[in-house]
Amino acid sequence: VDLPTGFTLIKHRAACMDKAAKKNGGKMAAIIGLPSDVIETVCAEVNGGGDYVVPVNYNTSVQTVIAGSEAGVAKAAELLKAKGAKRAVPLAVAAAFHSEYMKEAGLEFKELIKDIAIAKPQKAFYSNVTGARLDDFSGIHDLLSRHIYSPVRFTSELAAMQADGIDSFVECGPGKALTGMVKKTLDDVSAIAMDA
Repeated sequence: VDLPTGFTLIKHRAACMDKAAKKNGGKMAAIIGLPSDVIETVCAEVNGGGDYVVPVNYNTSVQTVIAGSEAGVAKAAELLKAKGAKRAVPLAVAAAFHSEYMKEAGLEFKELIKDIAIAKPQKAFYSNVTGARLDDFSGIHDLLSRHIYSPVRFTSELAAMQADGIDSFVECGPGKALTGMVKKTLDDVSAIAMDA
């Protein structure tokens, strides 16, 4: 897409997410020091008890963000600390992003962008929804929609990139959180942040 169309996509996405956040709320917390399979198991146990919480950001092998209802996130955080998590850090956000609480935002976004033409990139493109390289762009509108309410599979995405021979990573924009995650996840790669 061209730059103006890109900004239109961003504007629609933000508006849809804001609407869902105000309606559904929710909380998020970063769980540090446990592998994701333990976090998935505990979240499933909490869900079985009637509260809602799911892993939503697979950041590193020992950092996964959870999201859901306030009670669900609090309960899961306590159980995960009891299982050995070093920390459970509440995130300063007003919603449970990348969870079912955002599904209506994703569906509304898909409807808003359905007629926008999105060309296949000239370079390899990796999706953190699937955690893999994306070669078939026929479902890109659906993928962009699902990104709003699906887990971010950053560790799988990085592994796929490294398996394809990518060994240099540049983070553009403020901060260097992603650069740190790359360094903690992959060996024998270069990762730098460009504060642009």
